[in-house]
Amino acid sequence: MDNDKGVNGKMFSSEYQPKRNGRKPSHLKKYVQDHNVSTQDIRIILGGILTEIKSIEQAREKLVDPKTPFIVKLFLKPLIAEWAKNKFDAAKWLAQYGFGMPQQEIVSRNENTNIDLKLQNMTREEMIQYKKEQLKELIKNNKDMVKEIISEQEDNS
Repeated sequence: MDNDKGVNGKMFSSEYQPKRNGRKPSHLKKYVQDHNVSTQDIRIILGGILTEIKSIEQAREKLVDPKTPFIVKLFLKPLIAEWAKNKFDAAKWLAQYGFGMPQQEIVSRNENTNIDLKLQNMTREEMIQYKKEQLKELIKNNKDMVKEIISEQEDNS
């Protein structure tokens, strides 16, 4: 069994162990611990990464950009590696470190859970303006479907 042999062709045993056995420590975790990075710092950095970077390509560009701070690169490197494999363990760890573990799973029995809470605090005029903007955006994103509906209505008239 070649897998049990070391570099010198010797079998691994209790007397013969590799010099660097075990898993390499995370550079990010080490940096966070060594430099007393606060949870508030983690929140700010993670929030910036999640709002600014929309793709793996953007993250890779940011990683090689000399203007990118070192700690942001430490965040990006494991995220990029995991995103490429469709894994999210590093992102989960960062979110839990920065924002805490979820206390309770929220289960909704209401089918319409996509409620935007900012709408509750709008005046009537703000609500009308918001609806107009949303309708314009919907029409802009669905031009072909809108044309099809208009032509169907004209045919039925």
